Amino acid sequence: MADGVQNAAVICCFMTPDYQISENCEKELQCAADSKIRIIPCMLGDQNNTEWKPSGWLKLVTAGLNYVKIRDHSDLNIRLKAKELIGRIKNQYLPPAEERAPSPPKFFESIREKYLRENRIKRIVNEEKSFPIEQSYINLAMIETKEQQEKEKKLKEQDKHGRPDRENDQDNRRPYQHNEILGTYEEIYGTKTSINVEEIFQKCKGANKKVLVLGRAGIGKSTFCQYVTYRWAKHDLWSEYELLVLIHLRKLTASRYPQGKEYSPSDIMKKEYFPYDDISREERQYFNEQCKNGKVLWILDGYDEFAQNIPAQLEDSFQHVRETQHHILTSRPYPIDFSYDANMEIIGFTDDNIHKYVEQFFNQIECEKQNAPPESSKAIKFIQFNPSVWGVAHIPVNLELICTAWSNTDWSKTTMLTVSVLYDNIIEWLCRRYLTKQNIKQIDMFKPAVYKQCNAPLQFLEHLAFKAMKQNRIMLPPELLEETQQDCPLDHFQEISNFGILKSYDDKLAGASNETKKQYYFVHLSFQEHFAARHLLKLLGGSNKQEAINFINNYKYDQRLRLVFIFATGLLAQSTFQSVRKVFLTTLDGETFDLVGLQHTKLLIECIDQLIDHTVFPERTAYLKTITQWIVISAAQKPRIIQDHLLQSLQRAINLTNAEIIQNTLMKLLQSTQATTKDKISYIIVNLEIPKPIPRYLTAICAAMGDEDEDVREWACEVFGKIGKEAATIEMITALVNAMRDGNDHARMGACEAFGKMGEKAATNEVIVALVNSMHDGEKYVRLGACKALGNMGEKAATTEVIAALVNAMRDGEKYVRSGASEALGKMGEKTKTNEVISALVNAMRDEDDHVRSRACEALGNMGEKAATNEVIIALVNSMHDGEKYVRLGACKALGNMG
Repeated sequence: MADGVQNAAVICCFMTPDYQISENCEKELQCAADSKIRIIPCMLGDQNNTEWKPSGWLKLVTAGLNYVKIRDHSDLNIRLKAKELIGRIKNQYLPPAEERAPSPPKFFESIREKYLRENRIKRIVNEEKSFPIEQSYINLAMIETKEQQEKEKKLKEQDKHGRPDRENDQDNRRPYQHNEILGTYEEIYGTKTSINVEEIFQKCKGANKKVLVLGRAGIGKSTFCQYVTYRWAKHDLWSEYELLVLIHLRKLTASRYPQGKEYSPSDIMKKEYFPYDDISREERQYFNEQCKNGKVLWILDGYDEFAQNIPAQLEDSFQHVRETQHHILTSRPYPIDFSYDANMEIIGFTDDNIHKYVEQFFNQIECEKQNAPPESSKAIKFIQFNPSVWGVAHIPVNLELICTAWSNTDWSKTTMLTVSVLYDNIIEWLCRRYLTKQNIKQIDMFKPAVYKQCNAPLQFLEHLAFKAMKQNRIMLPPELLEETQQDCPLDHFQEISNFGILKSYDDKLAGASNETKKQYYFVHLSFQEHFAARHLLKLLGGSNKQEAINFINNYKYDQRLRLVFIFATGLLAQSTFQSVRKVFLTTLDGETFDLVGLQHTKLLIECIDQLIDHTVFPERTAYLKTITQWIVISAAQKPRIIQDHLLQSLQRAINLTNAEIIQNTLMKLLQSTQATTKDKISYIIVNLEIPKPIPRYLTAICAAMGDEDEDVREWACEVFGKIGKEAATIEMITALVNAMRDGNDHARMGACEAFGKMGEKAATNEVIVALVNSMHDGEKYVRLGACKALGNMGEKAATTEVIAALVNAMRDGEKYVRSGASEALGKMGEKTKTNEVISALVNAMRDEDDHVRSRACEALGNMGEKAATNEVIIALVNSMHDGEKYVRLGACKALGNMG
């Protein structure tokens, strides 16, 4: 037995209570441990006690090792776990004993266990809250630095061509130029092609794999490091390395590494991971050999925080690791004197990531607060409706701040978060982070005290942003920085670079090592506009008041500066700026150069939208009356151009539409006897989002569902679909049931969609019967809408008649209806877990349409263990070979949910 163990490459022990009490098993495994043979423990467990765990000698021998868990003895699970075990054996193969190198010391496994324990991501705003890394980590978009520089170059070109005639150019080119610049920001921070972490070494040319990963403050570099070490520890990533050593370079300080000795890489590893434990000479030797053989990957996080103050006693070791070892170096954009074949830049979330992150953020909050209303869809609407917010939301720290601000808003006292409040929250957080880096305790400071402590960098950024907006500059050249420095003296430019709001761009071949000689740009144009607005209001309250008044008069209709005035209006709510409220609003509403008045009204709409509290802003009522007059004018005009212009601003002003005077105006126009007026106002209403409709407004929409004009009826149904649960009153439900018998296909579709948005609140017997009847409608999209509505009602709609109708719909001639029926059955809970339903879903997995097959997999997965029959498991295993990836993914998820 001893010979067999000692000549083995790997020992797999299958742990059960019987295995633990066997003397021979104990001797065999103890012999393997003493001989330093690799052990892979497989947990079979006790069928009579699912909580059984190894104890005594078995616990000691297998402590710290990763189990292959085979408690579930189903055929499918055994096949899957056998595959995992084979993979582990292959990855951990060792040569025969006489050729074998020394086994890895125990501290290798200790480091792996440390990474596995660090399986949660801390929230940036509140570090006491953390969430599982596998649920919370959203792949950050990484692009090659060359590609990023090309996009920045495009931004510079647009900045260059947009500046001529900046003093007199008030023509129609301005909106186009502004939108084009925003579009380039979206290219930089918007939709991107992600590079998978598995692929980042592919560009490496030399024997040593060396990758430089850049990213500005708050973009997610440290989270990236945590994620890759966790995945490596789970054997999911870079299995060619025996060890990953993550070093946070900011910790390598002279105080922690005193002078008087030279520190080797193994000294640094020991200090960072085992400061209080000894490592033997043999263990150090093994570690050094693995480094020499390329079996250790170093991850050096935060070079920018280390480069200026590298302790002399650590220079040689750092240089040795950088020149000879496989490594990943992360840094903020910073002059780096050495070259890398692989240069990557983390630039935040993709568009899809934003949706996923927001959903996860609020789902996790809702788990903490029982019966909390879902906020993710409202927050997503707010982010998407505001282009400036959408742009900055691609930066992870900003998106967390947006979600946090949203979740902390008291919705019983206010109806909507404004962009001004949101950006002010982000700036406050940036200030607090800046102070923390300066070792200034800020946790107990009120907001004014925080801003006072950060006065120097804030003033510099405000002056810089205002000068750049006046000069129509996006790229900020060194001479503009020097000019701003004269107005707002700073001892060190690092005060600004540490703030995390400017990004450097250096297109010179040699590169500039002096940070003040580089060009910069604000990480998003909206931050430049926000800081410029702060400076404008300060000018208005100071000795240069006339300069501010002239600026408002000269530029208030300039589309390029629209957001500056919107931000400034919102900032008037702060006590700091309330003294200039009257002069700012009087100037803004004063002398006009807009002969028709439409541009002026559009400006008022978007600015006044920021003034939520009308008690603080008594002028709000007068401005609202002006806006309602323009709504009346637009409804009387035959050309739709005025309506389109007005709608453009009203759609962005999602707070203002909650005002009672606005809703009353819309309601009265909808009740007009003039068909043209009703048609025009219906067009406006159906394209507006009104988060908080008043009861009289809902009644007017309800009455419109009985209008003789079929277009008005169709739009009324669509409006209810947008309002959703807010419209789930008896009166409204009755009107929608009647609409399901309307002769207009679109009206019937709209009614089904509205019931789907209302969900459980609309699940009355009358509605359910109407929806079942609609599943026989001649229009396929009405049938699809009925399926979706019943699915959204969940278990409340899961009657015998409904289930039978949905099973029947899975044989519909239209693929969309079959798909919708499968999806609905998967949402209806326990009552659908019948043989008839399961059999129908199994049949659907052989459907010719991939969407139907995918939805069938998803529905079976939602049913969990109760659907885990042999027939279902075989069908799902077969679907894992489907030609469509989403079907394969759905099959994998379904099998996972079945346990």
